[in-house]
Amino acid sequence: PLWDLHAAADRVKAYFSDRGCFETRSYSFASAEQNAAFAPAGAIPLKISNGLTQDMQEMRLSTLPHLLDAWKRNQVRQAPSIRAFEFAKVYQAHPASSPKAPALEKNVLGIIFAGQSIPAWYGATRAFDFYDLKGMVEGFSDDFGLGLTFIRPQAAPAHFHPGMCAEVRYRGKANGYLGALHPALAGRLEVGTAFLAELDADAWLGAIGVRSKFKPFSIFPHSEKDLAFVVDAQVPAAKVVDEIQALKLPNLVSVKVFDVYAGKGIPKGKKSLAFTLRFSSPERTLTDDEVSAALARAVDRVSTALGAQLRS
Repeated sequence: PLWDLHAAADRVKAYFSDRGCFETRSYSFASAEQNAAFAPAGAIPLKISNGLTQDMQEMRLSTLPHLLDAWKRNQVRQAPSIRAFEFAKVYQAHPASSPKAPALEKNVLGIIFAGQSIPAWYGATRAFDFYDLKGMVEGFSDDFGLGLTFIRPQAAPAHFHPGMCAEVRYRGKANGYLGALHPALAGRLEVGTAFLAELDADAWLGAIGVRSKFKPFSIFPHSEKDLAFVVDAQVPAAKVVDEIQALKLPNLVSVKVFDVYAGKGIPKGKKSLAFTLRFSSPERTLTDDEVSAALARAVDRVSTALGAQLRS
């Protein structure tokens, strides 16, 4: 129901506000230059017949230009940082050329981190970085049980730094991007380094209000085993995790990367990725043979799919 979606949107806003982010509210209009710089792939801007100003000639394709405008105004007023978000609609013209074709609109969540972090008792301020923003999005995903994942994009959007950008996925489908603003664009806009995220909220908004079901903790000892693979330098750790999880191994609870190494002892163009696999059963203590059999399947899958070698 529509009311449930409004309530879910309020919960999203409350999450970020409760963690020190300010909510922004901006016009739904944008300049042609802003839309051109931040347009999603294939998006067609929706033009306004009689815009209020030269900077409001189109409906916005993204919330990010307005978040960057807020950061620029903050800097002029000597504010040292910004942590802000906007939950709002973006608009596109319908691909059909008919003037009667309805406009396309959807809810997105835009976030910006820039400047210096807030001083804390455990240390001095430092500049916000990629992982501050990624951690905020990960925490949001964990709190609401969304299961968002992050992968290296094959081609980052033009407004993101190509070496510091992650594609965010929801239930296996692309949901948005997060990363550093492209240095050339940052220079043109005169905003300096900034970290941005924009997610398609309509994809997961309906899941926000769904109550998570409690899974009882096992009273039996779990088993943790480490595996290290030597893979091509371009292979992301998430790909290895995906291959292992695709096996749906019995009693496998989690797969987590704990080490990435390249250097002495590792061939050029390769790297070592180490993972901890946790096994647990709610009914009994697992045997060594059961865990070993599962590990063998994991090693075989990763070796076959990614050309990896088990590192002893």
